[in-house]
Amino acid sequence: MPTETKDRTRSTFAQVAPAGNQAQRYAMLNGAFMDLEAKINLWVPPGREKALAITKLEEASMWANKGISRGDDTFGE
Repeated sequence: MPTETKDRTRSTFAQVAPAGNQAQRYAMLNGAFMDLEAKINLWVPPGREKALAITKLEEASMWANKGISRGDDTFGE
């Protein structure tokens, strides 16, 4: 495997400890996602649409958290 591919793979899948205010931003954002999930569970009847809404919410949470992990650790201060 070429070196640049190995480096990209390492950076893509690396886990790093939160720095600066990242942990606080994770907690606040995840709380908002959990609140929205609770509202979806309360207001949307069971079915495909509800399942997709929850799945997309999980995806949005994942990408938002990934953005925090890769971003500036002082953003939002």
